[in-house]
Formats: sequence, structure tokens, C-alpha cells
Amino acid sequence: MKNERFVLIMAGGEGARFWPYSTSDFPKQFLSLFGNNTMMEKTFDRMNKLVPQENIFVSTNKRFFNLTHKYLPKLSPGNIITEPIKRNTFPAMALFLATLKQRGISGTVIMVAADHIIGDEEHFLNICRKAFEIAENKGKIITFGIVPTRIETNYGYLHPETAYNFNDINYYGNVNFVEKPNYEKAKIFYKEGGYFWNSGIFTFDIDNLLSEIKNIVAGDYELISKYIKRKIKLKNFFENLTANSIDYIIMEKSKNIVMLKSDFIWDDVGNWEALFRLKANKNGNVIEGNIDCKNIKNSIIITDNYEIKAKNLNNFIFVEKDGKCLFSSIDGLKYIKEALKDFRGKKNYKSENVKVEGMNTEYLVVGLNNMEIKCQVDTIFIKQSKM
Repeated sequence: MKNERFVLIMAGGEGARFWPYSTSDFPKQFLSLFGNNTMMEKTFDRMNKLVPQENIFVSTNKRFFNLTHKYLPKLSPGNIITEPIKRNTFPAMALFLATLKQRGISGTVIMVAADHIIGDEEHFLNICRKAFEIAENKGKIITFGIVPTRIETNYGYLHPETAYNFNDINYYGNVNFVEKPNYEKAKIFYKEGGYFWNSGIFTFDIDNLLSEIKNIVAGDYELISKYIKRKIKLKNFFENLTANSIDYIIMEKSKNIVMLKSDFIWDDVGNWEALFRLKANKNGNVIEGNIDCKNIKNSIIITDNYEIKAKNLNNFIFVEKDGKCLFSSIDGLKYIKEALKDFRGKKNYKSENVKVEGMNTEYLVVGLNNMEIKCQVDTIFIKQSKM
């Protein structure tokens, strides 16, 4: 397996922003939000067109080993690399690199998330092949910069300054990593061009990335070396690695990063708002379940177990799963992860003048104003109240 091409699927997240569908025991990558297959399965099948299944690895938390094996039965259990605790993507990457080196494996790797949506699949795979070529022949770490299709404040951006060409492949260097902008800055980025969404997709040679780690965070490299030589136990190794993202620790600091301009359809499906982009009807709504709506615009209403009667709603989110209910404004979605801290079944968070009656199940109200919510047996009534 030396000097081959590999795929690493990052699947350790918990997807709290998709509550109540996604929970700490059943995170987003195992949801089937778009069709019958889970996002994890879709990612595996897509990447299996690029490399053989024995060259695909999944990095996940040890709690999700059984779920990963259930949904990816073709994947060898030895290719599921489990983090002992959740500590962000840099420790997960370090464990992956050390594990492969222990097995005597070298080659190039493309790292992708388990829970992103990608369209224009063949075009995406062609860009992946170009990334492999650059990594193998130029020794670079390649990041995929997505061509923006809208003004967007929820993504970090890439701003490259220098153009290169190798074997008719255009790529860009002197890449600046830009924090998530406010709306005015995002508008400028979109209008002027030259700024790209940071997809979090990277391609690298295993030994080259280890060299970058050695140059940038020597202490972490020393830990990795000890683990490769089996001079330190997994628990001590993992707990002493720097707990931050691979982007922050390595990619933003490396002088060896280049960018491939990527114009395939991409969405990180960060929260429920993504459904507007991917599933909305002509009225801008996503409606699933037994629902009676009147004067509803730009809203998501999804239920399995209730009849919903809703009227006079705009920019509103209601999602119910197994009796657990989320009521939120679109703006409130960014607070869900925060709101779930210390959640004990019923909570109003950053909401004003919201009247809730008859709800005997778990519910979370986030970022709403002047709403009336009333549950009668198996029916929930939702309406905008008068100011």
C-alpha cells in the first residue's frame, strides 16, 4: 500500500445545530436528510469512485464506531480510526497520520467531511485527481476554494495572491485565510471576486504534512513520533496533543499551502437553514408531515408525530423528532448549540413575548419574538401574535 492514494473521512462531529434530529448519540453524519442514504454513506460512495474501499479511512469518536460500521459495512473495522475523546480535528488528524505510519503506509491523502453535500460529482472527482497530482509532484498541501454563489457570512474565506500552473492544472499560492466576515465584507468579497469559501477539503502527502507539523508545532510532532514508535499509550498521546482545528494549527500557518479553484456544488449543511438552499419549494418553504399552513413564507416545518396548524409565519423554523420540538427564527439557528447547554427539557433562549401552552414534551424556543404556541393532544398550533 506504499505511495498510494487514500481518503480520510472526518466524522467525529456531533452536529448539535441539527437538534432534535441530530443528538450527541446520533450525530448529523448518520442522518438521511437528502434521500434514503445517510450523508456518511453518500460521502463513502462518492470517494469510493476515487480510490478503492480498502484505501478509505474514517476518523470518528469511539462512541460512533458501531454506527460507522453499521452504515459502512464494506469498510474494514481497521480503517475506522477512533478518537478516545473529542478534541477537535488536529488531534484526530495526528492520530490518523501516526496510525498509518505505524502500519508502514505512505502516500497522498484527500481529507473530506462526512456530512457535506457535493453536486457535479464527476467534476468534483476530477478536481480531486488534480489535487493528488499537485501533492505528488509539487509537494504542496492543497486546499479547495469554493467559488461563492451568494453573499455568505457563515464560512471562512481563502484569498490567494499568486497563480501557478503544473501540467495544465491552474492553482494558486500565497493563500490568506480570512475569518468569517460580517455582511458588508462578505458583500465586497462576492462583488469583487478573488475570495473563495474555505471548504475544509485538503490534499497532502503524509510525510510532507508530518514535516509541516514538525516545523510548526514541534511538541506535537514529538508526541506523534513517540506514538508511531509505540513509546506512549493512546490516552496519554491523544490528551496531550494541541486541541484545536487542523486549519488553525497547520493550514493557516504553513507556507506550503496552495489552493485549487473549485466550482462544483458544495454545502457544509451547517444547520437547518441549509434546507432552504437544498429542498425549498417555490414559496421558499420546506414542508414535511401532516401540516395545515396559511400565509407561510421562507419557513421550515417538519414533523413526524404531530398535526401542525400554522399561520402568518415568516422566517420560521419548526422541527419535531420523536416528540422533541424546536421552534426558532432563522437568525436563532446560530444559537442552538449554545442553547442546548444545560438543557433540561424545556427552554426559551434569546426569545421575547413567546407564549407556550400545553407542551408536555421536550422543546426548545430560540430567537423568536411575539409568538403563540399551543399544543392540544396531538396538534400544535403556531401563529404570530399581535405586537
